[in-house]
Amino acid sequence: MKDFTLVIPLRLASKRLKGKPLLKIKGLPIFVHIYYNLADYFKSIYIATADNKIIRACLEYNIPYIKTSSKPRNGSERVAEAVIRGNIRSDIIVNLQGDEVDADPELIEGVIKKMKEKKTKTGTAVFKINYDEIEDPDTVKAVLNRDDCCIFFTRAPIPYFRDKSRLKTSVYRHIGIYGFTREMLLRYRSMNPTYLEEVESLEQMRLIENGIPMAGFITHKNYRKIDNIQEFHKLEGQ
Repeated sequence: MKDFTLVIPLRLASKRLKGKPLLKIKGLPIFVHIYYNLADYFKSIYIATADNKIIRACLEYNIPYIKTSSKPRNGSERVAEAVIRGNIRSDIIVNLQGDEVDADPELIEGVIKKMKEKKTKTGTAVFKINYDEIEDPDTVKAVLNRDDCCIFFTRAPIPYFRDKSRLKTSVYRHIGIYGFTREMLLRYRSMNPTYLEEVESLEQMRLIENGIPMAGFITHKNYRKIDNIQEFHKLEGQ
C-alpha cells in the first residue's frame, strides 16, 4: 500500500499532559517510538510541528519533519498545513496522533482499506469499549451505524444503558487516527470549527456536523493510549 503519506502532528502545549511528545519511555521520546515502529513498513512518514524542541529531537533521531506555523487549531489542520508546505501529493493522507504508541501497519492499513471499501473520503479506527471506560472523559466514545460509519463522538457516557447487559457493539472506544483523501483534508482545513467540535474538543466532529461520512475500521487489538499522567506512568512501568 504505497498511495498514502503518514503525518504525525505534534505540539508541546497539550492541555491534559503538557510536553507529552518529549516524555520518554525506555529512554526515547514517545513519538520516536511510534516512528521506529512504522519506519520499516512505510517510507513516507513525517512529523508536523511548530515546536523547535520537537524539531531538535527529530534532527537528533534522524526523523523527517515539516515545520508548520502555530496557527492550526488541531492536529488535522496541522497535517493539512504540512501537506501544503511539504508539497505532499499522495492520494490519501493519514493523521496519526502522537500518543498512539502501539500503532502498527495493521491499524493504518485497516483504516485505508475501510475507506476504500465504504468509498468514503475520511476514516478512523475504533475498538470495543469496556463498560468501565464509559464514564471516563479521556476515553472518547464512538457510535457507529450498521454500515460501519461513524455517526457521533463524545467524551460523555453514551448511549445510556438502563441495563449493563445491553452494552452492544454499536458503541466503541475511539483510536487516534484519521484517514483523509488529500482533497478532503484540504477542505477540512478551510471549514470553520463547529459547535460540537469546540464543546467536546474533538476535531472529527467538524466532519460529522457537516454530514461528511467517516468510515469506522473496527480493530480487535487493544491499542493503548496516553491521555494523562496516570496512563503515562502505567505504560512507563511496563
